[in-house]
Amino acid sequence: MASCLLLRRRALVEVGLFDEQFPIYFNDVDLAWRLHSAGWRLDYQPAASILHVGGGTTRLVRARMVRESRDSLLAFYAKHYRPRLHPAAYSLATTAIRTAFALRLGANRVWRG
Repeated sequence: MASCLLLRRRALVEVGLFDEQFPIYFNDVDLAWRLHSAGWRLDYQPAASILHVGGGTTRLVRARMVRESRDSLLAFYAKHYRPRLHPAAYSLATTAIRTAFALRLGANRVWRG
């Protein structure tokens, strides 16, 4: 799954480029969050399609992909939700994220008895 963005230069100058703390996952979500927070209008075009030829940033071991996705989601929560949530609510949310990803990793392992 990937995305394609068309942005006004003025918008990027205002909110900044991709945040490098999200090297693979959630950098697009973070950018959209910042654009929306700055008052820019965001449109989603589900009929648009992109053909990606070659490459493969996420040709990783499945477990590594899941861990990197989890770490990026936790970084996103730390950046955007930690300042807004009560510490107990934030702790509960991040514990739920860690648990869900642990179950996802565990589901990929075969039980050997």
